[in-house]
Amino acid sequence: MKRDIIINLMQQLIGAQQRLLALLQQKRSMNEQTENGKKILDFCLRNLGKSFGNQYIDVGCAEEINSIANIALGKPIGGGTSTWLMGQALKDQARFKEITENKLLGGEVIIAVSGTGNGKLKNGHVTIYLTNNELGGNDSKDGKFKKQYTLKSFYNHYGIDGGFPIKYYRIL
Repeated sequence: MKRDIIINLMQQLIGAQQRLLALLQQKRSMNEQTENGKKILDFCLRNLGKSFGNQYIDVGCAEEINSIANIALGKPIGGGTSTWLMGQALKDQARFKEITENKLLGGEVIIAVSGTGNGKLKNGHVTIYLTNNELGGNDSKDGKFKKQYTLKSFYNHYGIDGGFPIKYYRIL
């Protein structure tokens, strides 16, 4: 009788260990760069200083990021030239997952959606997280994709000065 109880407890313990290992593996994989993130990052780093056909140089960030995604992944993020509509696409589509800043990996999207700030800045902005806290996006002066912010400077400009909520998305 005691032997059966011990065997049963051991089986339950082994099952619990297996479930715990599966959860730990799942958590680990949730913070690994996705294949799409790798493709976006690789494309961005190889093409710094280039333009991808944006029509609206001074407000072309969403168009530029959509063009990059379309070239690198075969599909834009969504929203056309609007950060408002892109923000909706990121929030509503299952191929994107909102994450926290401390989970950012290369090739992921950072957005301050136009129309959600305090009114001190006219427009929001969307960028791609590159590496070493650097962000890449459309340069309003010449319409080219460049390193333009750090995480801190983006947050200070759009989050603090502009009052925009800053959102972070992983492309699944």
